[in-house]
Amino acid sequence: MYTATMEYQFKPGCLQQALEIWKKLVLPAAQGREGLHRMILLTQGNDRILAMGIWSDKPYAEEFMKTGIFKILMEHLEGLLVKDPEPRFWTLEAEL
Repeated sequence: MYTATMEYQFKPGCLQQALEIWKKLVLPAAQGREGLHRMILLTQGNDRILAMGIWSDKPYAEEFMKTGIFKILMEHLEGLLVKDPEPRFWTLEAEL
């Protein structure tokens, strides 16, 4: 399993708008993608989102990113972010 996360920090009062944009753009683009096990969107406080994609293997996540969805998302989030999103990549080592 391969997990990619992206942490976003938004300006005050922008979280709900950002959530709507993310759900409208990313979820439909991810639905039915080969290798995708789960896509999760978490919030922390009133200014942070953690997006998590859990894939069978890294190449599936890379193929999804080649669709250009991140670039499209960033265009729609322009002016809402405090800083550039922070990506992280994880490999599953244990599961219950």
